[in-house]
Amino acid sequence: MKKFNVLVINSYDEEAGIIEQMLGANDFRFDFVQNGKSVLTKIESEGVDLIFIDAGHDQKEAFATCLSIKYDSGHKDIPVIFMIDCKDSHIIEDCLYSGGDDYVLKPFSQKELLKKSMFHIELKFSRKISKDITHILEEKVAERTVELEESLRKLNKAKKELESLDIAKSEFLNLISHEIRTPLNGIMGSLALIGRYHFTDEVNTYFSLLDISVKRLELFS
Repeated sequence: MKKFNVLVINSYDEEAGIIEQMLGANDFRFDFVQNGKSVLTKIESEGVDLIFIDAGHDQKEAFATCLSIKYDSGHKDIPVIFMIDCKDSHIIEDCLYSGGDDYVLKPFSQKELLKKSMFHIELKFSRKISKDITHILEEKVAERTVELEESLRKLNKAKKELESLDIAKSEFLNLISHEIRTPLNGIMGSLALIGRYHFTDEVNTYFSLLDISVKRLELFS
């Protein structure tokens, strides 16, 4: 199972030891620094899942450290929990205003420490999973958009080709109609002239059949 890396900043040794003792058996690995000057380097070199900052004896430095973490785009998602001496509303407001995600009161309660630590770690990883899924979905949407645009381009091309073929077909039919119509007019004229004369019934039957055929051609030309 994954060991969650916890960084404790600006804390007295005994208090840091209490936190480690209370949480150490619950899949947490601890590291400690006495001030926030090197905290970003520490985070980058080792990777941190949760940060505790002691705001009990140097609040100004504690808040400045939190701000430096939260202003860094690569570290702003790391949850920061302040450790404060008493439930003072002004201190709590400053903790949250500086970017802190939560606070715990001294003396520590093991139940509170564990509950808040696990809550913020789970929230951090849930957000990461959500971002990863969103990123994957955005990539899939982008890929699908490119595919759809390519399909639309091909459809437009096919549509233009069909329109060109339709025009060519119409021109071809007009040409055929013209080519048929010219000799057909000659035949019809000749039949009209021949029809003025009297022939035997058999010849008249042939002329009648010929006239019907010519008129049918005329309908399709």
